Amino acid sequence: MMQNAISQAAWDWQTGRRIVADLDQWKKEYGYVEEPFMRPDGEEAAAIVRTDEAEYSVICGTELWEGRWDKIWKPGYGTDGRFSCLVSELGAWSVAVDDRVWDESFDFLWTPLQSRDGTRIGAAVQQGRQYAAVLDGNMWEKTFFAINDLAMASAGDQLAAVVQTVALQEGDIEKFQSGCFTVAVNGEAWNQNFVNLWDVRFSEDGRRVAAAARSTLYDYTVVVDGKSWKQRFDGVWEPLFLKDGRIAVPARSGGKWRLCVDGEPLWAESFVQLWQLVVSDAGGKIAGVCAPEFGKWTLVEDGKVWSQRFGEMVMDPVFSPDGRRLACTGKNGDMWTIACDDKVWDQRFDQIWAPVFSPDGNHVGCRARDKGRFGVYVNGKTMVSGLAFAWDPVFSPDGQRVLIRGVGSEGDLAGKIFREVLEIG
Repeated sequence: MMQNAISQAAWDWQTGRRIVADLDQWKKEYGYVEEPFMRPDGEEAAAIVRTDEAEYSVICGTELWEGRWDKIWKPGYGTDGRFSCLVSELGAWSVAVDDRVWDESFDFLWTPLQSRDGTRIGAAVQQGRQYAAVLDGNMWEKTFFAINDLAMASAGDQLAAVVQTVALQEGDIEKFQSGCFTVAVNGEAWNQNFVNLWDVRFSEDGRRVAAAARSTLYDYTVVVDGKSWKQRFDGVWEPLFLKDGRIAVPARSGGKWRLCVDGEPLWAESFVQLWQLVVSDAGGKIAGVCAPEFGKWTLVEDGKVWSQRFGEMVMDPVFSPDGRRLACTGKNGDMWTIACDDKVWDQRFDQIWAPVFSPDGNHVGCRARDKGRFGVYVNGKTMVSGLAFAWDPVFSPDGQRVLIRGVGSEGDLAGKIFREVLEIG
């Protein structure tokens, strides 16, 4: 999603390397420099710096923002290329985007979210001893006793969250068990309360909202637009909207996990564990992380379980854009690797990030850390290694080249933030 927000066709895809910023110079000039960030196209880098005693700002390339704040939190580039962060001035929190601050300020802000195109920003907010959400500076009119699990529709025009609608005193077990929590969408709370809810999700078109819920201390279900499924389970994980509008969820009954769609089992298979569901953009295939037996992890795709097994963990299942291929990260012992199409890479790493597919699905890459250094890998082959830091690879629209974004560690690249475009051999 991130790769497509800024038109990739307009990016510089000529092969070659270019220095974008000098991290060592930032450290020399400001002393205190936090983790740098790079724009998706690799054309700009930024970081939080300390400009004076207990005073902070943002450096973008060679330009220092005019704004000065006592705290800066949750910085990062949006998919539209703008740099945003939460900022505090004398205890009043707001949002700064490219050195411009919202007119509104709040007692506290957290969980910043951006629309798919990066143009809209929302967050959870505390104001006075009440809680709500804010979108582009506009706070919900209705407030609540608590708020968490904030979610945003992909278009950025709606926010939803779990909210507490009933005042709860410490130790008031009876009231807690009767249900004090529900979901609010754009500030309007559902009519039914629950013991608790989590994993709030919008449908792709933003018209529907689902959440996992606990209806009693021992019964779990899914709630869609304020209405509960009639089925009750021993446990559920995150609900997933399918392409046809149905809702899939891993659900546990009788000691086994199954994939249920609209409350009914879809696959005949059951598992020791099933979670992290994903659906392909093309074809609507469903996959997830599963444990066919205790202590053995792999992926399942449309009910078919991979033959590969990992002893520690499997994470980050990702479909290729065309839905043909499926990849994940896997851990055996202390080492991580990538598995794609039920085949495992030969390389092993200390740490690894989620796999990234090229637009045509022909290539899969990732960034990884090994022995304190970072590298970028494509199809199991090293593109670059020995870096002080690296960001996820980005593939060109035709899938023939890959953009590397990193911080060098040796020679002329030492301490330099750079972008490099390489041909995929």
